[in-house]
Amino acid sequence: MASSPPRSSAPRFANSTAGRGLAGVLIGCLAYKPQFGLLIPLVLMVSGRWRVFAAAAVTVALLALAITLVFGAEVWTAFLVSTRFTRMIVLKQGGTGWFKIQSVFSLVRMWGGGIALAYALQGAVTLLVAATLGWLWRTAAAFPLKAAALVIGCLLATPYSLDYDLMLLRRRSPILPSTDRPTASSLSKKLCWPRCGSCR
Repeated sequence: MASSPPRSSAPRFANSTAGRGLAGVLIGCLAYKPQFGLLIPLVLMVSGRWRVFAAAAVTVALLALAITLVFGAEVWTAFLVSTRFTRMIVLKQGGTGWFKIQSVFSLVRMWGGGIALAYALQGAVTLLVAATLGWLWRTAAAFPLKAAALVIGCLLATPYSLDYDLMLLRRRSPILPSTDRPTASSLSKKLCWPRCGSCR
């Protein structure tokens, strides 16, 4: 009789203490792209994944400490300066090009809307996405659906998401069976606006 594929043990590992700790560490490592982490703490809290939440928080704290020890405290001043440049030149003035920023904020600005309107609509979408994810992750829905919705939500919730960041929609988790279950890519095709080239 043929042996089961190695991935058959993945769900057990994912639900173990070690698996949850590893998940938290990997989530914490995503802090280098902080604009995509707005909703991850929310879903971890509403779904009661406190070990994952704690592991992620400790990972971020250790990374921040390591960066400070290696580069000095002034690195954080430089980081704040860079965020101001990104906000003023790239985001508000569209220095990168509105067509490259895949967000509600950029969509409004591209069609001539003001900054206040763009922020208001982006904020409304972010709150709607957060509420939807908060509800979804408290239900008994299949985990692949929850995971795909979270990936899409992370992209929709930020005003600063460039076109190359949409590669996240093409990924399928290696620990999930290769079936017709929803993926971020399949769900995003129903949500993305026509200007999103990767959804065509």
